[in-house]
Amino acid sequence: MSALKKKNAADKSSPQDNFAILKYLAESIEKEGLTAPRLFKAADKNFNQVLTVEELKEQVKISLPEYFAGLNFKKLMKAFDLNGNGLIEQDEFVRMLDMAWRSGVDTSSFSKNANAMLGR
Repeated sequence: MSALKKKNAADKSSPQDNFAILKYLAESIEKEGLTAPRLFKAADKNFNQVLTVEELKEQVKISLPEYFAGLNFKKLMKAFDLNGNGLIEQDEFVRMLDMAWRSGVDTSSFSKNANAMLGR
């Protein structure tokens, strides 16, 4: 398989993969006593009501340092960005985290990644 085909295959994630990474983030937010709207507002440094992947990454690093290592932010962005504009809007953020939280998707692989990177 060519390198380009491998990259394209790796970039494609299933809806279940998307929900798993969103659920992992939702679980992390809940464990730290935060809410999705509060995390969004803290990440939205310029108050434009949308997040870039960098804004989200920086806030997760600050608010959820124990869980940061388990997250792939490119996949996270794809999971959140329903309309494909390259930004995460507040309603996308809250709605997707709520849907993922209620799903039965397994998130253990993300926890294992985070624990391994933290030396646990």
